[in-house]
Amino acid sequence: MLDLSWMLGNGKNFVHFTKTLEDSSSEAIYETEFIDILVEEFWNENYEKILYRCLIPWFSYAFLAQTYFINALAEDHSQGWCTVLGILVLLNLSWQLRIEMKQLTHEENFCDYLLDINNLMDLFQVSTTIWIVIS
Repeated sequence: MLDLSWMLGNGKNFVHFTKTLEDSSSEAIYETEFIDILVEEFWNENYEKILYRCLIPWFSYAFLAQTYFINALAEDHSQGWCTVLGILVLLNLSWQLRIEMKQLTHEENFCDYLLDINNLMDLFQVSTTIWIVIS
């Protein structure tokens, strides 16, 4: 990936640069060749990481959680099958919590993490699923 430390300094990386772009007031900056190259480099470098570390584990969690809820709510459900699904859901949730903890450790402070509505929704989803599966 392109090394942006020469431009940003102070040990900042591509993530810091995207936050700088987000705060930019000019829309024209997104139409430059430089930004096109940066996005292409970032995507080429991180496509498999995003796919295998985020998307597939989340899809697996979503599928297993829905399957668990459908089976648990069925009148003639198998307790053993629901237990296996519940354990698989909890294992997938541990991966999701790992991702949340990584996000939390990369924030400047804890309040920034909690002020992001997406993080709050993630925490709500994880905590309610754990509560439902365990109870």
